[in-house]
Amino acid sequence: MKTKFLGNNKASINSPGSSKILDPIVRQNQSSAISGVDYWNAYEFSFLDSNRHPLLKVVEIVIPASSARTVES
Repeated sequence: MKTKFLGNNKASINSPGSSKILDPIVRQNQSSAISGVDYWNAYEFSFLDSNRHPLLKVVEIVIPASSARTVES
């Protein structure tokens, strides 16, 4: 089994907003009969605001089941 990193192991703190931080996972067996959403909750999401002050928030990410990809868990 291939080693899987949580996030891209090449991501750095100097790349804010980079789409390379999470790895996309292609959904297989897409069916139009399937509907719904995936909910991901991060109860301790920490980041720096525009003034570089640390913040801690709760984040909910919603990914439609019809999307071609999802993100790693």
